[in-house]
Amino acid sequence: MTRGGRKFGILTEWRQGVLAGLQGWETKMRAVGVIDYLGLTAALAAHLEKITPRFANILVDEAQDFGTTELAIIRLLVSPGQNDIFLCGDVAQTVLPKHRLLDEAGLTSVARERIRRNYRNSREILTAAYDLLRHNLHDELFESGDLEVLDPHFANFSGPAPMALAADSLQREIAFARSYAATHLEKMDTRNLCVAFAGFSLRDVHEFAKRCGVTALDGAYDPTADRLVFSDLEQTKGYEFDVLIVVNCCEDVLPSSFAPEEEQFRELCKLYVCMTRAKRELVLSFHGAASRWIKTVSETIQIDEWSSVETCDLTLLQGVPKLLPQVDPNVAQKGNVWSLSGREFLYTQEAIGLSVDTQDKLIELVDGRGAIQAGTSRRVKWQSVASLMADLMENRRPNPILAHAFADELRARLGDHYLNDPNRKASERTVLSLPAKSD
Repeated sequence: MTRGGRKFGILTEWRQGVLAGLQGWETKMRAVGVIDYLGLTAALAAHLEKITPRFANILVDEAQDFGTTELAIIRLLVSPGQNDIFLCGDVAQTVLPKHRLLDEAGLTSVARERIRRNYRNSREILTAAYDLLRHNLHDELFESGDLEVLDPHFANFSGPAPMALAADSLQREIAFARSYAATHLEKMDTRNLCVAFAGFSLRDVHEFAKRCGVTALDGAYDPTADRLVFSDLEQTKGYEFDVLIVVNCCEDVLPSSFAPEEEQFRELCKLYVCMTRAKRELVLSFHGAASRWIKTVSETIQIDEWSSVETCDLTLLQGVPKLLPQVDPNVAQKGNVWSLSGREFLYTQEAIGLSVDTQDKLIELVDGRGAIQAGTSRRVKWQSVASLMADLMENRRPNPILAHAFADELRARLGDHYLNDPNRKASERTVLSLPAKSD
């Protein structure tokens, strides 16, 4: 199957593992008698020949999230005719990428029109969101013919310029945002306000919202009952807020330091969608270094300090959302990652981003035991990552066992961290106390 739109290839064995996991998930759902949205579509696809036209016309909203299979089902539900199917969507707002080919779905001779007027966002918000894509999205995506972004001059009203506001920490960002929300909801004509959290999942935000006594955005959200909500970036899609604040817009969060560079555009599109949920006011908040995406739009977003626009209510300093860790924290042996074998090290935060070749080489060479070539003092295997890094950082002479690319990548990616980590001394003492084994 042609996998269009994938910038970053997935290795065959990884893809097989993902598919095996998916098969297990579907088996579990059948066992307990439930089905998810994609499963429902797949079940319908097995009975396409039984679907007959039931409608004269069908209008599909958020059409960018419909794949070939969903569109093929819709094609069968309406008889071919003039204006039989109307698809309305914006590919820039795609959250879940799917295989989507109109011809394969039976939708041919499609006439394309652009909606020229924006009634939701102020001109200033739309300009900032537009510039964010224009400055950070690859030209090839703009030229693909599948991405249309509304020009800001089609907005029909103006409002305050979006702001990027800095605080000392994420905890203070959140407190400032909640103080700003209280001021606007109590004293200004603000009907609803959303605080969106970059870099956190829906689960993380739900747990934190519960701790703060604030509603978390989900499918049951009632804008008339809950004027203040917390959300991750993705859940804001489909809603509108008078004021929207995005916290944690920091470097290494937007874009994520864990995401391959070729796939970062997906996070950019999520941020774009989130920004366009703001109707009148938009605030992007950060601590430390601001996201480079924000820096590229400094002409359309005013950068300032939170303290210059709002007084922080100290009673709202209630911590930050707790991240569900991407790696098992117990593997790192109380933070001493350098004492691990190569295989164990790959399950730590420090290993994220290493190339596949380097990962394989770490497993092969850092086996937890170590070995020295017979009759020489040259190591051919290492007991721990600490012993390998010590050799790499202290001895720059070529080692025929270590490929140049492997050694250079470890020095570049891990060298500074290794040298500045206080735990490495304990790792090195452990290494030196154990006799090296000879092959």
